[in-house]
Amino acid sequence: MKTLTCIVCPKGCTLNVDAAKGEVTGNGCSRGKDYGMAEVTNPTRVLTTTVAIDNAIHARLPVK
Repeated sequence: MKTLTCIVCPKGCTLNVDAAKGEVTGNGCSRGKDYGMAEVTNPTRVLTTTVAIDNAIHARLPVK
């Protein structure tokens, strides 16, 4: 069971996804079910952040 926040519509529903059973609960619309299953089985979101750099011109470097 994995818990994630749906980003398909502005509601931001909290989804509970059980990939083994193919079940998604907590979705407020039909698009949430499709998003939840896809995100657990084949994640497509990219995490962007920054990392600190020692002894460089810039203090931080953006990374994906």
